[in-house]
Amino acid sequence: MLQITCPYCGARAESEFSYGGEGGIARPLGEPLIAPLSGRTCVGYEVWVTEHDGDDTTELVREVRWQPFLLDDGTGRAVIDPSVAPVEYLVGIVTTESGAFDDATAEERAVLARHGHATAPGGDHRSLTYRERALEVGEMVSVRGHGLREVDPTPAAARLGRGAPPTRLRMVTTHATPLAVSTIPADLND
Repeated sequence: MLQITCPYCGARAESEFSYGGEGGIARPLGEPLIAPLSGRTCVGYEVWVTEHDGDDTTELVREVRWQPFLLDDGTGRAVIDPSVAPVEYLVGIVTTESGAFDDATAEERAVLARHGHATAPGGDHRSLTYRERALEVGEMVSVRGHGLREVDPTPAAARLGRGAPPTRLRMVTTHATPLAVSTIPADLND
């Protein structure tokens, strides 16, 4: 039997997980992140910078930060945990460019500097493309993947009264089946 390691509850049998999907509003579990190029408040982002020299394209920077977040549909909450293995994100991408006649913005220069690609004193004349994908706080999202039920540790859930403690869904990615996170409207209706 395959064992799946959950960072919160240890090794669990694969049979405890089931595949499914949830939709709702993305909410941070802790402090939200700030997307470095756009300044958007988010639960995760990916930034990549490519340099263009004629027909050659070289990736200079790839910065990825995602944190576990809540998915709230108004009737309950699910924890989405993208931190264990790769995730497929179908989220809009913002693209900007800099080059000989278009200097890099302060945000673009900061991303380059953080990864050891400082710009030249008189300006950087390389042809660069910056792409940023971010899942914003409050954005409608659908998530598909493996999930399991766990006791909901929040104080509001604990005040619900007698009987079995309330549970919430935790969706995790595995190397065999990554989570699919989407903000595409058609995916939200499935």
